[in-house]
Amino acid sequence: MRGYDRTPDRDDTAVVGARIGARITDTLIVLVFMFALSVPLGDAAGASRPYGDLLFLVVAFVYTLLLEGLWDGRTLGKRLFQIKVVTVDGDACDLTSSLVRNVLRVVDAILYYLVGFVSMASTDKRQRFGDIVASTVVVRDQ
Repeated sequence: MRGYDRTPDRDDTAVVGARIGARITDTLIVLVFMFALSVPLGDAAGASRPYGDLLFLVVAFVYTLLLEGLWDGRTLGKRLFQIKVVTVDGDACDLTSSLVRNVLRVVDAILYYLVGFVSMASTDKRQRFGDIVASTVVVRDQ
């Protein structure tokens, strides 16, 4: 894994719009996957509530955790929007960092990501709460 070629600064993290686009794209990818899974399996895939909602959350979490942790800080959405997750020192995101930042997405997502937006607006490197605790930042991919 490559990481980033230097310690990211505030200018490197000016990617809030790309982060939103990537998150929407990743959510759509998981929804398509869930739909494709539920068609042949029906309710066995958790198509009915509340199991469908829980399965969606688990699949979305695992998708983000594994891709960020194993694919140089990128998900498919981040790759499309040319951004990635790195540590505050510029090292590659690993599974532990990805786990911490994504577990804390629950906090950031309160009130339709209002907590995450306030956190990004009030930190120098535009970090949401999960990024602060995981010591990660999202930067423009080089």
